[in-house]
Amino acid sequence: MQSLTEVAYKTILNDILKLKLLPGEKVQDKVLMEQLNISRTPVREAILQLKNNGLMMTVPQSGTYVTKISLGSALNARFVRQSVERSVVSEAAEKCRKSTFWTVEPLFKNSN
Repeated sequence: MQSLTEVAYKTILNDILKLKLLPGEKVQDKVLMEQLNISRTPVREAILQLKNNGLMMTVPQSGTYVTKISLGSALNARFVRQSVERSVVSEAAEKCRKSTFWTVEPLFKNSN
């Protein structure tokens, strides 16, 4: 069974990923508490985890916000993803038999 903090974290994270909470949007503890029907401590702990993961930030005298996505971060993430995908495909191709390769080759031709 998940703790209330885990439930709050996963729900808020999902809202960020699905853009229900937009980059730069102010987030209020009380609103989240009401939406999730969870007390203040688990919600605050979830927000702290999201801050530690770089998905939220606190601005003194202003509030807590969903972190904006920087172009540099997005480009770095894309580079890392492409590198990992190339490595995985390369390793899979080495382990793959020729007969299997000819079966999946048309899939790769259309993926560019």
